[in-house]
Amino acid sequence: MTIRSDNDFIRPKWGIYRSLNTPSALRDEAMRFAGFSIAEVNTTSVDLTKVPVKSGFQIFPNPVTGRLTITYNLLEETDVELIIYNLKGSIVKTPISSEHQSKGNYNKVVDVSGLKSGSYLVSLSLNKFKQTLKICITK
Repeated sequence: MTIRSDNDFIRPKWGIYRSLNTPSALRDEAMRFAGFSIAEVNTTSVDLTKVPVKSGFQIFPNPVTGRLTITYNLLEETDVELIIYNLKGSIVKTPISSEHQSKGNYNKVVDVSGLKSGSYLVSLSLNKFKQTLKICITK
């Protein structure tokens, strides 16, 4: 993004830019964004050490065949719940059920070898935060 010195605001643009000179070459495109956030802050007096960062989690490997590793970071002491759902919304596994955890980084290894091949949703819930990621189990 180019920022002019006389700007009094920034207008970010998110998308795929294409030329209309050859309409036959145009096709539908898809973009996926994950793991980032945008926040408006006062740039004249921002202390980057105090900008809030949300806890998030990552899953690997994905697709998975036997054991799944789930990593997450807690910014404060909180209650944690980790649930795996099938695509019908039924709970198929609860690796962490309302467990009180301290601030810090966590790695949770979950055995999913007993689940059928297919797509599932993994949901991490904290006090004021919930994130859900999709996984694919293969045999």
